Amino acid sequence: MESVTKKLAHEEKMHDLSGIEELIKSCGEGNGLAQQEARIALENIGEAAVEPIIQALLHSENPIIRWRAAEALGHIGGPRAIEPLIQALADKETSVQWRAIEALADIGEPAMDSLYFAAENENVEIRWGATRAVKDIKAKICMEENKCLSAKMEDICSEKIEMCSVCKKYPVVNFGYCIECSGRRGI
Repeated sequence: MESVTKKLAHEEKMHDLSGIEELIKSCGEGNGLAQQEARIALENIGEAAVEPIIQALLHSENPIIRWRAAEALGHIGGPRAIEPLIQALADKETSVQWRAIEALADIGEPAMDSLYFAAENENVEIRWGATRAVKDIKAKICMEENKCLSAKMEDICSEKIEMCSVCKKYPVVNFGYCIECSGRRGI
C-alpha cells in the first residue's frame, strides 16, 4: 500500500493549495522517511509550493514542519526564500535555525549578502554557521569557475576567509575572533 505522500505526489492536483497543504502537514507526521517523501514531493512541485512552504516555516507550531520547510526552501532555491530563511534564524528551535543556515548555503551565491548579515548575529552559533556557509559557497564558486589552487579548503579561494587572531584555527565571526574564542571572551 502506497503512503499518503506518494499518492499525493502523483496526483495531478498537486499544484492546488489543498494538495500542497496536505504535503506540508505530512512533513511533520509519521516517520522520517514519510516526512522526507512529503518534502521531496513539495520540492518537485517547485515554485507553486514556495509561498505555502514559507508560511509553514514562519507560522507552523510544529518544529519538524518548520525544519522540513527550511530544507525544502533551500532545495527549491530562489530569492523569495532568502528573507523567510533569515527570519527563521530567530526560531526558538536551534535545529530550525541551523537548517535555515544550511538552506541559505544551498541557495548559494544569491544568499551571500544575507549570510554576511547572519554572521553579525548575536548568537555565536549562528555567526559561526553563517561564516562557514559563506566559506563553503565561496569554495563552490571557485571550484565551478576552475580557480582552485589546490584541493585543500583553505587554498581553494583566492579571497580567503580571515582566521581567528587568537587560535588561528577557525574563521572569524565577530571582532576578529572565532566561535570558540568569542565564547570564552563573552563577545
